[in-house]
Amino acid sequence: MDRGETSDDAQVIRLHPIRVLVVSEDEPFRAVNAMLVARRGCRVFSLTGVYAAAELIARERIDVVVVDGPDRARSLIGELELTADLVPPVGLVCAGNSGESAPGGEPVLEKWAPFEDLFDAIVRADRARVRERTPDTAFPHSTVARALD
Repeated sequence: MDRGETSDDAQVIRLHPIRVLVVSEDEPFRAVNAMLVARRGCRVFSLTGVYAAAELIARERIDVVVVDGPDRARSLIGELELTADLVPPVGLVCAGNSGESAPGGEPVLEKWAPFEDLFDAIVRADRARVRERTPDTAFPHSTVARALD
């Protein structure tokens, strides 16, 4: 394989743990998921609302945001679009009730689904965020990477 060539089987080695922000007013949801994500070696932050989330995302270089509910996800996307030049691209995992749709129209991840489903979605969102980044634009934040297929 030549330099610059990539393989679909290539593994990415992270130099730092995934930085995850959990946004929810539901204390049990926020606390349980923050604890379980931290046990997977991630650095975890939490907020009850999206107010000031963009500042935290920029300051702590958040990779993935887990948001409780599509309305909160829409608010977060709106806040991130207002600060697009300051905030790096982030992956987004939207958790909620079955039948709800995320801002992009895809189904949300069931809020109390098995933790493995949530963690898989976090990893997919992080990978999608990395793929969105291009050499020409260091912070192409106009699109928020979504984790669900």
